[in-house]
Amino acid sequence: MKIKGLPFRQWLILKAFLFRRRIRGDYELRFKDWISIIRLDSLWYGGSMVDVIYKGYTFHIEAIGDVYADLYSVQDGRHLCYVKDKNNNGNFGSEMLSYFQSDETLHDALSENPKVFRLDMQHGNWWECFCTDPAGNFHDLMWNLDEDNLFKAIAEALGGLDEVIKNLEEDAICAKA
Repeated sequence: MKIKGLPFRQWLILKAFLFRRRIRGDYELRFKDWISIIRLDSLWYGGSMVDVIYKGYTFHIEAIGDVYADLYSVQDGRHLCYVKDKNNNGNFGSEMLSYFQSDETLHDALSENPKVFRLDMQHGNWWECFCTDPAGNFHDLMWNLDEDNLFKAIAEALGGLDEVIKNLEEDAICAKA
């Protein structure tokens, strides 16, 4: 497995994470943007984050969605910030970075009993996977990955690539018939 575009420490953490999940294969992961190891939730990012090259196919893992959020102080209930992050551009992450340093503090604000900040979400992001086949044809798989954590979403996608390829190849055979 090749991993490109990550600093060495993050590379080691991802490699160990995938090893513990028993994910092995001739994959190449190309990170297309900077990530933070303590901020892996899809809310922090927007658009294309990782390309997975496998068996001539390129699978694109992207943070998709429109994020609308209101931030309040738990102490006095004061409204602190409103974010409307459309078109998968990652504005939520840049706007909220001064309030939340990590996934842990972000998730606390989304919990039922937040400690410092309360975050009310009207819409959110998720990780989704698309595919470009070896002939260069784009396939909108609408594959909504179940995990919010980027590393877990990558593991989920890697676990399903062979099945997706099989389905795409079967569809191509049926289309020719």
